[in-house]
Amino acid sequence: AHKSRGTSSSSGARLAAALDWLPPTLVSLDVSWNALADLEGTVSVVEGLPALKVLALVANPIFLLDSYRSTIISRLPKLACLDELPVTNVERRTISEKGGRKNAMRDVAILFGVQEMTGLPEPVIEPPEMADQPPDEYTFYVDVTVPGYNNHRISTPPQPWSSPDIDFAFAKTVVFPVGLQLRDAISDGVTLTLMRRKTVHVPKLPDADGPIDGAGGPDGRSMSSASSTGRPRVPTGGKKPAAAAPAKGGAGAVAGAGKPGAAAK
Repeated sequence: AHKSRGTSSSSGARLAAALDWLPPTLVSLDVSWNALADLEGTVSVVEGLPALKVLALVANPIFLLDSYRSTIISRLPKLACLDELPVTNVERRTISEKGGRKNAMRDVAILFGVQEMTGLPEPVIEPPEMADQPPDEYTFYVDVTVPGYNNHRISTPPQPWSSPDIDFAFAKTVVFPVGLQLRDAISDGVTLTLMRRKTVHVPKLPDADGPIDGAGGPDGRSMSSASSTGRPRVPTGGKKPAAAAPAKGGAGAVAGAGKPGAAAK
């Protein structure tokens, strides 16, 4: 058996150069936590080890690809264990029925989801100064940020406050190129930030040439809207401010560390 860790191989060619001294009788190989980002190139190299029965590639960038496990199993007929999970006849048969070898992909599709948020008190809305002035409006949204991937950010659509929870019902799939940066960013996790937007309706006074176009009140005044955005303040009774209300993760399961179908929580 041979174990290799810490090598920064970035292609099948480099892996081949690193492993060309291995004997064809090798039975077990562990190259986990390396920088293997080329699935086709990696499989082509390990195919040159005909006696290989145990293989570990955990936490390489290719581990994030949807076709990762099925591609390796279909190409290595004698493999009995992949990433410490046994390769069964049932799994081989299922892969074969679904087409076996899929095209080696270079992108990873990750599903981010936010469902509902609880624990946020109802906003205090001051009565309008004038009878024809609409009341202020508060909406809330969640910023989902991937700090390790250039602070990549997506935002849920704004939702009004509701009781007992605010239902965002948000899901968005983002496609990333497979690589070390994505692997490390997923390991570091994502950040969810609750944001509040306040919209204030204020009267517009007519200019010297006459009333302003647009819908106006009984006295000829029209309304304009101004918005401000920030984190909501939660009353704490003089105590240290509490953390933002929790946002529950959306639909979809995390299949491994950030595989397609991952949901941000």
